[in-house]
Amino acid sequence: MPDLPPSLVDTEWVEAQRAVGVDDPSPHPLLELDWAAPGRPWGAGSAVEWYLADPEHRTRSTHPLFALAVLDELLPHARNHPLGPAAAWLEHVGGSLDAVLPARADSPALTLGRLRELALSALHSAVSVPAGSGGVSLVLPVGAEVARTVNWIRSAAEAGVELVPVAGELPRSHRVLADTVAAAYGVRPVLRHDGPDRVSAAVAAAAGSRLVLVRPGAVPDAAAAVRLAGVLDDPGVAAAQPLLVDRSDVVVSAGGAFVADGLASHLQGHAPRDAEVLGRVDVPTLLSPVVALPRAAWDAAWGFAPLDEVGLGLRLRKRGRVVLEPSVRMTWVSGGLPGSPAWHRTRSSFSGRAPEASPRAHVVEGTGRLRWTIDTAATAGAAGETWGDLHFARSLAAALERRGQHVAVDPAPARERWSRELDDVVLVLRGLDRVVPRPGPRHVLWVISHPEDVAAEEAAAYDLVRAASLSWSRTRSAEWGLPVEPLLQCTDVALFHPQRAEPDSGAPVLFVGNRRGAARPALDGALAAGVEVTVYGSGWRPMPVAGTQVPNADLGALYAAAGVVLNDHWSDMRREGFLSNRLFDAAACAARVLSDDVPGIAEVFGTQVRTFTDPSEIGPLLAEAPQGWPAYDERLRLAERVAQEHSFDARAAELLDAVLGLR
Repeated sequence: MPDLPPSLVDTEWVEAQRAVGVDDPSPHPLLELDWAAPGRPWGAGSAVEWYLADPEHRTRSTHPLFALAVLDELLPHARNHPLGPAAAWLEHVGGSLDAVLPARADSPALTLGRLRELALSALHSAVSVPAGSGGVSLVLPVGAEVARTVNWIRSAAEAGVELVPVAGELPRSHRVLADTVAAAYGVRPVLRHDGPDRVSAAVAAAAGSRLVLVRPGAVPDAAAAVRLAGVLDDPGVAAAQPLLVDRSDVVVSAGGAFVADGLASHLQGHAPRDAEVLGRVDVPTLLSPVVALPRAAWDAAWGFAPLDEVGLGLRLRKRGRVVLEPSVRMTWVSGGLPGSPAWHRTRSSFSGRAPEASPRAHVVEGTGRLRWTIDTAATAGAAGETWGDLHFARSLAAALERRGQHVAVDPAPARERWSRELDDVVLVLRGLDRVVPRPGPRHVLWVISHPEDVAAEEAAAYDLVRAASLSWSRTRSAEWGLPVEPLLQCTDVALFHPQRAEPDSGAPVLFVGNRRGAARPALDGALAAGVEVTVYGSGWRPMPVAGTQVPNADLGALYAAAGVVLNDHWSDMRREGFLSNRLFDAAACAARVLSDDVPGIAEVFGTQVRTFTDPSEIGPLLAEAPQGWPAYDERLRLAERVAQEHSFDARAAELLDAVLGLR
């Protein structure tokens, strides 16, 4: 171990590790370097030497209970410390065992001394947490990735469900870290069991009457696993699997099916919507790393070993229904199909018993029901939920489905799924990326942002081109010699309407938006004038904010209650006349709105939206509130006009008519 300052060396911790045979002990309970770089070969040097050798290494978190994002607020320069942020914090608190660790809001509040106690107990396999009682138990065979184990522990604790992790021989650092975190969260430590029947041993130790078997290849989501277990309340259900997707949000498995040449995954490569419209449905067998079943069904099916989920599903069919629950979606990240290799090794034992699919083609011509995909620029998974484009697309999809259409919404990573060739229409909400149309479906381009990135060549490849600007549409049509028709942004009237809140019952002045690396004229001008503004958004610290984000379902209540809603646009959007979605949402709530001036804004919103051309005008305009805006009755009338003319239902009708006109 290299020479380190006393603040980074806990002698008792080091000696305790050496006493149980650890060759490369960590110098301090906060420095769990298998967490900082899981699975990295250390070579000739120690883990600490690797950590200290590179500034990038030293910026990594060294313990799952030590949150660097929180530390950044407490000690803004901690990541620049030559020995890393943990050393900076230890120096800051003087190594006091009473110091409370910087932790995530959903993590337990631990002192340094308590963390040390838990780590020592884990080192000596002395962690003890009472078993759960009744209800649901998650059974997790522990895999090689310590981060996955820790995140399942966190997720189970947040969901309030029993987790029984089980493993054979584990690296000591993996087990110690997992057991330390488990003890901190009040979750059972890893059950040690050698041999092929580890899952059976974990089931025997579990307290729940309903089991959810979880392989480590699934992204941790204990709340989803509990919802899956709820399917077992349906009489006759012997087992259930979730809709399994990959990190691109493309279906990996909607159940297993048997075909002439072996096992197939139902709906593999499709959009999740194709499974969701089926509802809860029987499947020939299970093909998922997450499976829910009653304990009694497990006992009757002779357990898990040595078969995988496929064989288990076939056995459970004798006891009842084996179903897909598409409303529960979980993500698979470990390569090929779960269960497939094990199934092919053992399928001979089921010879003649696997129900093969025998599809019979029966084609009926439809009358106007088209298959759509809406392409968005949003990222997949939980991160995509913060994208306005995703919520916009979902509201549009719902409106199209109310008109009898079948609609899937794709994040950007799902763009290459093969099943798009089955679509009738691909509607691209133009974001940062150019999307090249493929042969087959009709393609519609709707430019709602970044108009400067769209060229004539791109537009010419589409069957229809629409743009969320009156002026830009006219200019580009003349320039390019192509029909570019205006289709303004719109609002979801189910979420944005005046009845969401009493008028003037909320923030006197409201701003919702992120800093996004550029000036925000509306907020900047208000603050410069000394106006107190309630701000929701990220990137504003150290300025206090009411919240870093607002769920889309809650925005309408904020707008309807606000005294004045501030709004502004990217400079190119303002210049080219692209009215922001926020204008439509706030106006539909009968809010008073103050926005930067954009061509066409008065034509669409009338006197409900007042405008400024320079941020210095904002203070005087706000001083005129509320008299500077129409009375509430007039704003209600204007909001009703927005709801009638600029709803998603109105846009869906326009798009459907235009597409049907192409056929």
